[in-house]
Amino acid sequence: MKNLYHLAYVSEANPLPTNKDLLAILNTARRFNAAMGITGMLLFKEGVFVQVLEGVKQQVLDLYNRIEADKRHHSLKILFNEDLKTREFSNWSMGFQNLNGLQTPNIEGINDFMNPNFSPPQLVDAPRQAYKILLHFRSMC
Repeated sequence: MKNLYHLAYVSEANPLPTNKDLLAILNTARRFNAAMGITGMLLFKEGVFVQVLEGVKQQVLDLYNRIEADKRHHSLKILFNEDLKTREFSNWSMGFQNLNGLQTPNIEGINDFMNPNFSPPQLVDAPRQAYKILLHFRSMC
């Protein structure tokens, strides 16, 4: 695919969504992303979203701009954005994991993210760690 690109960001929910809200967000994202040829993964934990989007560069950037304008997000920070050779999340228009209460194995970097004292800026300082976390949870979907 020409101009294949991926972008990941972290944001904080505003206000804290219910499970019903998360399901509505996910259903809308899956329909939209499928129509636009965008794939990716969304993680949610205690009010924090971590998401990676893959697809044609301009479509990914357009979607990120829509997310950035969405008042349900604040403190958005791009973790990485770069060209991509092959999709890592090609099986989903939007894979999803709600990590609240999830027990995870002791994996370096994953446990940091699952720690109750975790804060989004920690991922901003370690964007490759964010990608490792997304790939780990991809295998659980």
